[in-house]
Parts: sequence; structure tokens; C-alpha cells
Amino acid sequence: MKNGKKVIIIGGGIAGLSAGIHAQMDGFETEIYESHFKPGGMCTTWTRSGYKIDNCVHWFSCCNPGFQLYKQWVNCGLAGDDVPRVHQQLFYTSELNGQKITLWSDLERTRKEMLELSPEDADAINDFIETTKLETGMQLPTFKPITAVGLFDLPKMLNTMKPMIKAIKHIGKGDITDYTSRFKHPLLKLVISDFVPNTQYATSFIASYATIACGNGDYPIGGSEKMIENMVARYESLGGKLYCKSPVASVKLEGSAKKSKITSVTLENGTELKADAFIFATDPHVTFHKFLDYSYMPKGLKTRYENKKGNPTFTGFHIAFAVDGIFDAVEGAYFYQLKTPIKCANKTVTRMNIKTYHEYGEGFAPEGHDILQTHFKMDEESWKYWTDLREKNPEVYKAEKMRIAKEALADLENHFPAFKGKISIIDTWTPATYTRYTGAYTGSYMTFVKTEDSGANYIPNTIKGISNAFLASNWLMSPGGLPCAVAEGYFASWYLKRAKI
Repeated sequence: MKNGKKVIIIGGGIAGLSAGIHAQMDGFETEIYESHFKPGGMCTTWTRSGYKIDNCVHWFSCCNPGFQLYKQWVNCGLAGDDVPRVHQQLFYTSELNGQKITLWSDLERTRKEMLELSPEDADAINDFIETTKLETGMQLPTFKPITAVGLFDLPKMLNTMKPMIKAIKHIGKGDITDYTSRFKHPLLKLVISDFVPNTQYATSFIASYATIACGNGDYPIGGSEKMIENMVARYESLGGKLYCKSPVASVKLEGSAKKSKITSVTLENGTELKADAFIFATDPHVTFHKFLDYSYMPKGLKTRYENKKGNPTFTGFHIAFAVDGIFDAVEGAYFYQLKTPIKCANKTVTRMNIKTYHEYGEGFAPEGHDILQTHFKMDEESWKYWTDLREKNPEVYKAEKMRIAKEALADLENHFPAFKGKISIIDTWTPATYTRYTGAYTGSYMTFVKTEDSGANYIPNTIKGISNAFLASNWLMSPGGLPCAVAEGYFASWYLKRAKI
């Protein structure tokens, strides 16, 4: 039932669409204004030479009934019996000197292969497998916003966090560097460190593997493109209105610094839009530097931006390759050692990560062909390098991207000689690309990496001093990504429903 209240949502990414869907379900009349020509934000797909490049989805956490987030996935049209998925048999494979280790969804198969590789690491291997088992029930607590959890909610909250609590008790809060020191064999160290930044908690990485291991990390057929199609269809079916190519230029505030409200926003074309409430589903760095004064930023979030050492960010340099044929030399994501290291921004890259898509259904490549995507781990300094280079010398920026891509291609063909002459470069993108298209802080597509010195893990969706403004962003909750974006959209609507506007 409609309640007669109008809400404007700034930003049409996953969090913005989730906020719109849940607000519509609660009876609000919502409109989403997106600056790009299509919705989705980081969850996007584009086509080059007939090949579809998926920028986002690796797996689909909490995609099965019984997990709290499943309800929000269903609400958004992203889960249910009518939404097809591919069950993933593995997380990824790491190779070194001809030896391979695969993190299979079957944990006992992984244990067996690890023990065969390095019997002397038996204690560390068994500990790794048992810790992964402990975390297979891990889930995001999304029955209500974490910042609104009260005394009576604690048992339910602790129950959802129990697997992670057990894992932390079991192996501690060490990061990836600490954890890999437990292993002697170099390949076992690499299979743990290949996927995430070394500053990330080991328990967070293990939670990701546990998601695949318990069958709760499938891949949605159609990838990012289909996810956004489903969310838009769901939003519009509820009566929501989406406006793309409609960037917001400014926000009008009335009242005092301690007690104010937003009365309207103005688009770049000069159109003024009034509403009863406003949800900012943009990158928070944009929200509190372009639309609102920095002083309004929630204290916990401000601390994370200011404490850079305790809150590192990460991003990536990417290349997409077209393959004349099906690249069946590997399955899923695959890491291997480069024969010749590649200089990329401030990094010397020694490991190549490639991912194939032919097992995820049709449409990613022309019939009989395949697409490979690779990713080099980058950080804030890398982002500064690429951003400065693009702004100061666009031609050198393009040339440098192509140099790296050509060196990667040469190594790829050397490592997989059967495909020599069958692989070609179709696109490259950098951390600066993410900022240019989405305003992403330091080009990061996740939130801050959680460390012992991070500070607040959960940021409120409300803005102190502004009674009718709310936040929806994956930056508000670790570890970020798709699940957190959907959850934060729901949390924003939860606060909206209970606000006096």
C-alpha cells in the first residue's frame, strides 16, 4: 500500500536498485537518478568485437534458502527457482613449476591433493580444511541493520556470526602474510595468497572459499548483465522509475547544521526535483565531497578514510582476450607464474590470473570461441599512477595499457603453446577507469580491507544532522561487494520506513 511519500535515490548501482526495490515494497514512491547511460555501477558488462566482458560477478554468496540474505536476493529478483545458476565445482587453481593445487568445492579432495603435494605440511593443511569447514555456515546478518541491533537481537546476531567467531578463535586474526607462514611448500603459500591482498584477514579469505565449498557460491547464468536486467525489471514492476543519463549536480539543504533536511536536488540539466526523503547510493567519497559537506560524514566512516594505513583499498588492472576456439586448458580462475615479470604501474607483477567463461553458458563469446579475462592486483598508489597518467598524457596512458597487455599475451601464449596465434587483445581497463565511470574512491570496487587497525566495521545508514537523508553503499560494511551492496540497500529502506519524514 502506498504511503504518499516520495523518495529520490541518487545512484543506480546494486545498492541503489536494492534500496529502490525495498522502498517500493514498503509503499514509497521512488525515483532513481543514475549518471551513466545504463544502471548497474560496478556490476556491469560491455561488448567488444562480439565478446561480452563481465566486470563483476565471481560467485553469488548466500544464494540458497536458509541464509538471511537470501530473502533480499529474492526480493531483488536475483534468486529463486526461476533464476538459473551454475554450480561451481572449484574456487580456483594455482600453479607453480608445473605443479597445481585446486581449491575444490569438495574439501576432502582439496585436502588429499594438498597432502600428496606436501606431506610435511600436514598439520597446516588439516588446520586449513577444518577452519574452512567451520566457516561454511558463515553468513551476513541481514535481518536488520547491524547498527540497529539491540540487546534482544544479540542472540540472533551472534548465531549468524558463530562460524566466523569459531574460526577466529581457531586461527586468530592474522592476515594472509601471517597465515601463509604456517606452510612450508611454496605452492601452498601461493594458493592462499593468490586471490586477495596480503593485508586481508585470513579468516575473510577462508570464508570466501567456504562459500564455494558449501555450495552457496554459484554463478548466475548471464552474469552481471542478467543480474541488472532482473533488478531493473523487478524495480519497475513495483512502480519504481529509473532515469539514466541524469546526473545530480547539487543538493539543497535547509535548517541548521545540527538539524537540517534536504528539500530538493538539481540535475546537471538544471531540473530541480523535490521529495520527502533522499537516499545516497553513490560512493561515499562522492556523497560527502560533491553533494554534502565532509562534516556530515558518519564518524566511523570518516575514521576509515583518514586512517589509510589501517584501511587500505585495492583495485586492479584488467585485460580481456578473445580466443579463437574454446580455451579448455584450464577451468574457471587459474593463477600461474609469469616467465618474465611485467611492470604495471608501481608493481612488478609475477603471477598471472586468467578466468574463462565458457562453462557459464552461452553469450559470452561467439559460438565456438571463448573469452579470457586477467587481473593484476593494484593498490591506491597504482590508482594514483594511472589517474595522473591518463590526465596528463592520454596517449601515453593508452600506449602503456597496450604494452602491458602485449607482454601478458606473449607470456600467455608461451605458457599455453596450443593456443599460440589464437588469442588476441580486445580491451584493457585500469583503476582510473573505475573512478571515471563510477566515481569509485581510489578505483576500488570493494570497500576498505579489514585489518586490526581498521576501526568501525559497520557504518550507519543515517546521517547525523540531516533527518531525511540515508546512505546505501557496499562501503558501509566489510567485506563489501555484491552481498553487502544488496544488504545496504535494504538497510537504507529499513531506516527510511521508520523515519519521521
